[in-house]
Amino acid sequence: MQLVEQHLIRKSDPRYAAIDQAAFASKNLYNQATYQIRQAYIHEGTYLPSAEIFHRVKHLECYQALPRKVSNSILILIDKNWRSFKAALKAWSEHPEKFTGRPKLPGYKHKEKGRNILIYDMQALSKRALKCGMIAPSGLDIQIPTKQTRQSIDQVRMVPRQDGYMVEVVYRKEEKQALVDPSLLAALDLGVNTLAAVTSTKPGFQPLLVNGRPLKSLNQHYNKQRAHQQSHLAKAKRFTSRQLDRITTKRNRRVKAYLHTASRRIIDHLVTEGIGAHPGDPARGKLYQQSQFSRPRSSPDLRSWAEREATVPWQTPETWLISGIGWSAHSCRCQRELQCAPQSIP
Repeated sequence: MQLVEQHLIRKSDPRYAAIDQAAFASKNLYNQATYQIRQAYIHEGTYLPSAEIFHRVKHLECYQALPRKVSNSILILIDKNWRSFKAALKAWSEHPEKFTGRPKLPGYKHKEKGRNILIYDMQALSKRALKCGMIAPSGLDIQIPTKQTRQSIDQVRMVPRQDGYMVEVVYRKEEKQALVDPSLLAALDLGVNTLAAVTSTKPGFQPLLVNGRPLKSLNQHYNKQRAHQQSHLAKAKRFTSRQLDRITTKRNRRVKAYLHTASRRIIDHLVTEGIGAHPGDPARGKLYQQSQFSRPRSSPDLRSWAEREATVPWQTPETWLISGIGWSAHSCRCQRELQCAPQSIP
């Protein structure tokens, strides 16, 4: 499977200037290639594939300003964008009721403020730097630390953001089948105050509750900050600002980190308990250590599933805490959250 390791390069970082200059050159190539394709599509009614675009721009300064591998990756990405546009246009002609309007042609990026993504494959990365645990993109006099090895990395992307650049290291990791029992089932019920309630058919399994209040409090605080910022922007007849973008980005990262940590610990605990499937899993046993674990929305509620399976091992009132995220598992509280009877289910 493919995973992503992210590094944020802020505007105050010394490496920001070099990446920003390369992203500006990437924007120039993007606009030039888009211009060539648009003109052929509008005036000639033909679509120029990536090979034809390469021959049209390979002698231009915008193409030669970046390493050739990076420029070719950008042209391939533009080709994918136009293929997506053609597919959307075909779908719109067949079922226009599914769209709010006719799909528009891919446009240009701003001449001065516009920036475009940078894509470095393995041939555009320094192999000597990777041996030392550093990423050194070709043409950029910078180094970015990474935990991945040369054999596992597929590519490195540098994505423009409001507060800097997000360096994404795309790498491969082999899926490992956990030592679990496919006959043991687990179910997960999502909520707000209680982010997730987990139970299982394994005898002696302690039902778990994942606290969702910190996530709810975080989002409420963000809404207050956003309302305060928007009240000032409305007076100036503006819709956004750097500070508003900054608090939004920070909120998104914190929510993402909380959810990933919760799902990771649920998976680890179920693997430790040897539980290998959930009610909606047709294979009833494919629980991978890197997968996300959840109950499908289409499956019945937790109690009806528990009654059908005829065995849910409710425990005596005890509390189990996992440090770091505020987990708690209390059998009586879990029964109230899941709207089950207080007595044991036979």
